[in-house]
Amino acid sequence: MQVPEQVRSALASRAQVGDDFFEHVMVPAVTLVDLAGDLDRVDFAHLDLQVGEAPLLRDRRTVACLGSQVACVMLATHSRAIDGLALEVLGCAGWELLRERPTGCRQSSGTM
Repeated sequence: MQVPEQVRSALASRAQVGDDFFEHVMVPAVTLVDLAGDLDRVDFAHLDLQVGEAPLLRDRRTVACLGSQVACVMLATHSRAIDGLALEVLGCAGWELLRERPTGCRQSSGTM
């Protein structure tokens, strides 16, 4: 979606971290419920919300939409807590887990 320049400049902000500047631009978002709209079926939904998975999983309308309109979901999570929430919510909604690759972390050798 192209954001008009006047909207972009009104929504843009700059942040400084150390010597680096970062520009942030707010963009319109659409919910899965709105996106699926009147579709009979969505074959595959890849959901990678960068730690926004928990609010999605706690939204009853979204979980109901997944159950009634989506055939297969690939959910990328970014914490063990969200992994657990996803297993609980989607399992209770009748979803079958096909593949799991738990979130993990590793310490580089020599680093304390």
